[in-house]
Amino acid sequence: MTPGIEVYLPTGDRMIKRYSIEEARANLDGVVQEAEDGTQVELTRLGKPVAVLVGVEAFERLSKKKPGFWEGLPGVPAHSRPLGD
Repeated sequence: MTPGIEVYLPTGDRMIKRYSIEEARANLDGVVQEAEDGTQVELTRLGKPVAVLVGVEAFERLSKKKPGFWEGLPGVPAHSRPLGD
């Protein structure tokens, strides 16, 4: 088990694992494996969060373009939408 602090949601579900940058550097293989396994990993500097490491699947899901308001409305033709939307 890689050292670090596990952060839990009030329901008891694990939310993220937190590491200092120094801890992450010393245990990089394990930290990357946790991200690959689906754990969100938060990196801290002087106790403050500075970055988040997630697996490729989570990154792709999070960075997928979501439809805007007008694209989400069925039956509204593009020519009747306000300009700029």
